[in-house]
Amino acid sequence: MYKKNSCTAASTTASSAAAINNCTDNENHPSSSSAPLKAEQLCIGVEFSCLLTDHSQAYLFDVATGTLGALLTEENIISVSAGQEHVLLLAEDGTVLSFGHGSRGQLGHGTLDNVSEKAIPIEALQVRIF
Repeated sequence: MYKKNSCTAASTTASSAAAINNCTDNENHPSSSSAPLKAEQLCIGVEFSCLLTDHSQAYLFDVATGTLGALLTEENIISVSAGQEHVLLLAEDGTVLSFGHGSRGQLGHGTLDNVSEKAIPIEALQVRIF
């Protein structure tokens, strides 16, 4: 069984693995006419959960129904993490992006604003070469 606020392999339970691996990818929202995706990582939070596919794509994930939601970014993602009200994504190029509720500054953007369209890079974590 999945635990809230924990990252776990998608194959932890047979029913969840079947639901996840039967999901499909079609730009921002999966459709039944596209090729099946394979789950690489699933992170469960209280407000948001995130699924990382074998194609380095990060989607919102509805744990209750086993369905994919919106694609969080066009970046190639290598790891995901879910907090209580937010999701963090690590891109292939080292960029860290955040998505979700920012009411306590947990998104790392120096504000209390929410990020609800697409995940955005955390500027303070960008590597600067002088």
